[in-house]
Amino acid sequence: PELGIARETLPAGAERLAWWGRLSPRFDPFLDRISVRWIDPAGTLVRAAPVERLDRPYVGSVLDLDRPGAVAGLWQVEARIDDDVIDRRSFRVQDQESR
Repeated sequence: PELGIARETLPAGAERLAWWGRLSPRFDPFLDRISVRWIDPAGTLVRAAPVERLDRPYVGSVLDLDRPGAVAGLWQVEARIDDDVIDRRSFRVQDQESR
């Protein structure tokens, strides 16, 4: 996924999901405490991982899925500093019929 392009809907069968955010300079000292949580439509935590530094001031996270294609439905991704949510996004993965 291209940095700077935000999507609210992804095609059925997506094998890679990505989140990126612009990090305020005041949060730079806390970079090692920022993580991203990927939550599937059933509410199950699929993965939690530290963010990666992209080109300043951006950070991001990529979820490569083990099985072919993301589960259809409304996903959530949360960026956190420790246990505090600093960004929350929802996006829809289309089902096969929507292709």
